[in-house]
Amino acid sequence: MSEEIEANAEVEEVKRGFYTEYYDDNDLEIETLMTGDGKAQFTDMDYGDGVASIGMSYGTGTGIGIKEHHNSALNESMQIKWQVKFDNQLSVDSMIETLLRVKNHLAKQNQN
Repeated sequence: MSEEIEANAEVEEVKRGFYTEYYDDNDLEIETLMTGDGKAQFTDMDYGDGVASIGMSYGTGTGIGIKEHHNSALNESMQIKWQVKFDNQLSVDSMIETLLRVKNHLAKQNQN
């Protein structure tokens, strides 16, 4: 077996989609959506009542980095499992700043 194949055989397969991660000897559970295979989808949803959200689905995405937007009413075909609802622009600003920090963490890791 070549060294490259041996190295790849030892790499643990990354779990994708929605699942629960367990930490601290299973005392802590965190619901997780793992992206990276192009199947996750994030969409904006406007409820028209002063509340807007980000919907998250898995299995409907069409590729990594593809931007999705739904101009239709919510329906089951969108397969949205989770949403983050906002009623204040400051909360959205906070999430954007956090996402930028996460992006910077990934950029730093990819430089090494």
